[in-house]
Amino acid sequence: MAKSTTQSFVVTRRIITGKRGYDKLNKIERITERMYNAGVRHCIKQLDELKKDVWYKYCLGQFFACRDEKESKQWSREIFICAAAYQLTEYDLHAYFGRGKASGYEGGIGINIVQKTATALYSAVKKAIFGKKIHFRKYEETFSFEDKKAASGIIYKPETDTVTVCGTVFNLKPVRESDIWLQEAMKHKVKYCRIIREPFGIHYRFFLQLVIEGIPPQKHTVGAGT
Repeated sequence: MAKSTTQSFVVTRRIITGKRGYDKLNKIERITERMYNAGVRHCIKQLDELKKDVWYKYCLGQFFACRDEKESKQWSREIFICAAAYQLTEYDLHAYFGRGKASGYEGGIGINIVQKTATALYSAVKKAIFGKKIHFRKYEETFSFEDKKAASGIIYKPETDTVTVCGTVFNLKPVRESDIWLQEAMKHKVKYCRIIREPFGIHYRFFLQLVIEGIPPQKHTVGAGT
């Protein structure tokens, strides 16, 4: 899927959760955390095999020794070609995570959320290919998950000002009449949505982040004069 190049900004809204809704969102956070860590274990095995590859080791040495930018990019491409032979591309991770959904997470989480989690892991894998370490997420360390589209998985409905997350409908904290900026921002087209979890005492609060297409409205400050 081609990445959007249109300008965008983020609007954050508080999600109102009852106990069942709270448990549902926490469950999805745990699923994405376990899925990510399962992917890390898989990638560590593949990276260990990659590191035994003679041509990969040679290319990596040439990449770090090279001082010419153009030549450096050529060695970088060779390194990623080597990695692709060991199923370490973003597409490979999407496929691996998709198989995990089919076998263990069916019905609990949307495929686009699964693929976004795979993409997050691929960002770490790209660094690991060049020698960085890839880390597991600690228990309860995952604080967000997102979808790729506005019409699947996490769906904001402007007519009711609600968000549907994997089939469960949640109300949002109403927009204040005095908050003109937010009222204007909510009129723009939503590209996709993200759920954020933030600690609050011994529990959590959940927020909806709407990635919105366009230029954000100007914020006007109250001052002297007309």
